[in-house]
Amino acid sequence: MFFVWCVPTLWAVCSLVQWEFPGDELIHYGLASLPGIWVLLLVDVDPLPDPWFRVWILSAGVLVMGGLGWAMDRLHLTKRQWLMTAGVAVLTVATAIAFLAESSARGLKATENQMVILPLALQISVVLSLLGKGGSWCWRRLRAADRNQQTPSTD
Repeated sequence: MFFVWCVPTLWAVCSLVQWEFPGDELIHYGLASLPGIWVLLLVDVDPLPDPWFRVWILSAGVLVMGGLGWAMDRLHLTKRQWLMTAGVAVLTVATAIAFLAESSARGLKATENQMVILPLALQISVVLSLLGKGGSWCWRRLRAADRNQQTPSTD
């Protein structure tokens, strides 16, 4: 039950830290808090003056990330597999953000660009890990079902 606690905790910390570096028009905060943003469709809050804004997003995001962590645990994903995927995600997101920052005419602050790397990489690594492990699980199930159909019955 490592991922069911680790993934939502890491995401919540990243989301809370990202609030201090929200980016232009809260875009970096929105990207970092993507798993919890959907709750804004259900509640009517104004992002800046309302203190409940972060609470709603944090609560919804922890539920989503906890569910994804549960799925990672159920698929028996190893920490090593996830860390390798997370490393690739960090490098990919960091490279993309560096490219965008250099090509941006507005010149976003370096700290804001760097702070959004970890939450995005966390979300990408969780999704890629689940797709990889879930895909292999489905493939094994299909192959086993195919083998069971091909074996002649002994009746």
